[in-house]
Amino acid sequence: MTTCRTIKNRSGYIESRFPFAAFTFLASDVLETGLLEEHRLKRAVLQHAATDWRDGPALVYQRSSAREALGAGGLSNCLILILFNMLFFSATYVAFLRYDVR
Repeated sequence: MTTCRTIKNRSGYIESRFPFAAFTFLASDVLETGLLEEHRLKRAVLQHAATDWRDGPALVYQRSSAREALGAGGLSNCLILILFNMLFFSATYVAFLRYDVR
């Protein structure tokens, strides 16, 4: 049986092969508003709900670092953006060199 998390991971993998989606995922993870933060927050809330909240501490939640955001697929999104940038720049450069000024 396929879980919701597996579907999100597969769709994220497919969508991140396009420059706009790669930028969206990279920016949301680096700015701490993406799927990585959602998973961390849900995990912290579930751990807090499992304990007796009257006697236990307050909700303990620590944001992920930029290293974790780049390690969880962010680096591949950054690489995709760099490669598309190089591709479009080189295509523009070749089109400019072929242009006849006459």
